[in-house]
Amino acid sequence: MLFWLAPALIALAVALVLLRALNARRGETGLTAGASDMAVYRDQLKEVDRDLARGTLTDAEAEAVRIEVSRRLLDADRRTARASDTSEGRVWPAAAVVVMALLAGSFLIYARVGAPGVADLPMTERLTDLDTAARARPSQAEAEARARPFL
Repeated sequence: MLFWLAPALIALAVALVLLRALNARRGETGLTAGASDMAVYRDQLKEVDRDLARGTLTDAEAEAVRIEVSRRLLDADRRTARASDTSEGRVWPAAAVVVMALLAGSFLIYARVGAPGVADLPMTERLTDLDTAARARPSQAEAEARARPFL
C-alpha cells in the first residue's frame, strides 16, 4: 500500500506542474503580449511629447506620429480583449484532459510493462535468497576450470 502512495504523489506533482504551465497566461514580466504592446505604445506617446518639447519634431509630425501610435494602441487593445474572450475557460478542460491522459497512460504502461500481480517479497526472503546464491557460487578456480573449454 505504501508503494501506491509514492506514484500517486508523483502523479499529483506532475499534474500540478502541467496545470500551472497550461494556466500560465503571463510571461516572466507579468504582462501578456497585448499588455506589453500597449505599454510600448504608451511609452511611444510619451516620447513624442518629449521630442516635441525638445524641438526634434514639428507639431505636424508629432500629431501624425500620435495618430499612428494611437491607432496601434487601439488595435493592440482590441486584440488583447479578443484573445482573452476566446481563451477564457478553455484552459481547464484541456488541463483535465492532459492530466487524465497522463494518469491513464501511466497505469496502462505499468499494467503492460510492470508486474502488478506479483506478490511482495519481504526483505528477509530477499536476504535469504541472496545468501543462498552467494554460497552456491563457484570459487574462482572452479569458474576458470569450467571456462577453459570455451577459451
